Amino acid sequence: MRNRLAAVFTGFVTGACLTAAAFDPARAEETAQDCPRNARYVVVAEAHAEAPGERFAVFRIGKSREFTPCRFDAARASFIVGKPGDPLWYSALKDNLLIMTRSTGPDGDLVVVDLDRDGKTVLDVPANSFDVGETSLTYRERTGVGSAATCPEFAEHQANGFGSALTVEKTLDLRTFATTETGRTGCEATQ
Repeated sequence: MRNRLAAVFTGFVTGACLTAAAFDPARAEETAQDCPRNARYVVVAEAHAEAPGERFAVFRIGKSREFTPCRFDAARASFIVGKPGDPLWYSALKDNLLIMTRSTGPDGDLVVVDLDRDGKTVLDVPANSFDVGETSLTYRERTGVGSAATCPEFAEHQANGFGSALTVEKTLDLRTFATTETGRTGCEATQ
């Protein structure tokens, strides 16, 4: 009983949505991933029935900070992000931003939507790697096909059965949504 209470308390303190399944310590971490929340939003993922990806029910948390169950409910949600056939996957919830990837394979897109504006897209670019900071999101956008002349790793990529893509590192200001290049470029393996 003590372990169950500890798991519930830990989940509550870390902001995880608590469901009946969360009382099982083995399920507590999965529940936190399935139902991320912060002081303003709860996001509940639901896998598409017949295609890869997820859609997200977004619940605004009112001033009362009422408990919102970790259950996908399109009728009760403030709004829905994602449509059937769009292979979106949850990555992070940062303040008013839902950060996702779109992919059915190794080369995907980075998608950021503003929850304060009912899920309006603020960034949708071909990028695999990114890092969420306090005030910015840094990512490496694929900008073209790499060659032996433009990509130092080209021969290695080819030897391993991969292609090469040129990348430019950029940052997205999480408040203004302005995008700037950092000046760093690179080359990454693609399939």
